[in-house]
Amino acid sequence: MQIFNADGSQIIATILAINNYRLRPTGETVVKFVERPGDNPEAIKAWFYPGDNFGQEFVYPKQRAIQLAAAANEPVPALAVETTDLKTAPIVAVTPTQEELPVSQVIQTTPPAAEAATPTSAPVVAETEQLPKTSSSIPLLALVGIASLGVAFLLKRLVS
Repeated sequence: MQIFNADGSQIIATILAINNYRLRPTGETVVKFVERPGDNPEAIKAWFYPGDNFGQEFVYPKQRAIQLAAAANEPVPALAVETTDLKTAPIVAVTPTQEELPVSQVIQTTPPAAEAATPTSAPVVAETEQLPKTSSSIPLLALVGIASLGVAFLLKRLVS
């Protein structure tokens, strides 16, 4: 994942991320944070786009992942070795006890079997949600008025 400046002319950061799947997509962007102690800034765990059941979970350098795993008491994806080639970098999951596990054991990196065949391009809308009222009833009232005038003229011709 690459982050650019506002006009897209300069790369600010290149971040390694892996797929992270969830069971239900939402109609909004979801950013999950790792809980941190004290006044420390929150660390981003995963980012999900609206309508998708998959998102991007961020991979941290190994030493940082060890700190985050200990603070959050959950496994954190990490680069197994220091490298600048992010395309071929091996990724592991670091546990709070500093144990390295294969990332597929602790993070859902592939779609669940039942969800794999389901297209998720359209945002999910809850049954209770309704579209906002954006129009007025004035055109309908004008149409009823014109129809009433037409009926009145028709009745006047028939009576005379």
